[in-house]
Amino acid sequence: MGTSQQRETIMKNGQSVKQVVEQTVQHYISMAEKQHGRTFNMPTIEYFHKGRKGGHANLTRWMVGFNAGLLEDNLQRYMVRTIPHEVAHLVVYAVHGQEFTRGGKRIIHGDKFKAQMRAFGCETTRCHTMDTSKVRQKKRKTTKHPVKCACGWTASV
Repeated sequence: MGTSQQRETIMKNGQSVKQVVEQTVQHYISMAEKQHGRTFNMPTIEYFHKGRKGGHANLTRWMVGFNAGLLEDNLQRYMVRTIPHEVAHLVVYAVHGQEFTRGGKRIIHGDKFKAQMRAFGCETTRCHTMDTSKVRQKKRKTTKHPVKCACGWTASV
């Protein structure tokens, strides 16, 4: 279904994109509740307008965030990939806590995450392939460091 058709369908049903996102998050939360035999609170949903990330999950705030620019043009993809991906992070954290490697690095997309995605009936891949050319990019903060040569010449790099 194309983007304009998605918007038309949503408008005919009287639902906004945010309502569809909320219902989709609730759908995956309900699936997780049935799978794990426990209840989960509905996470806070936030929207951001910069960057290339499709979404993120904040485990301690029980929040999922989605890129509003990408969401509008890729609603169907968000519903079956990005939204369940972020909800899976919350569910895995609630059920299993944070996992770390022996070296102390946090395991984010490990076996438990992949198992949760499979339980949702979704792909377990990590990165999206959506066109990000229309969304505003975050400006990289660059710090200039003065470098001084023995001859007295100075440059900032």
